[in-house]
Amino acid sequence: MMYLSFLGMLGLVFGLI
Repeated sequence: MMYLSFLGMLGLVFGLI
């Protein structure tokens, strides 16, 4: 679950770029 949350945050960051 922690890993999915980490991937989710990375996805949001990359989505902003």
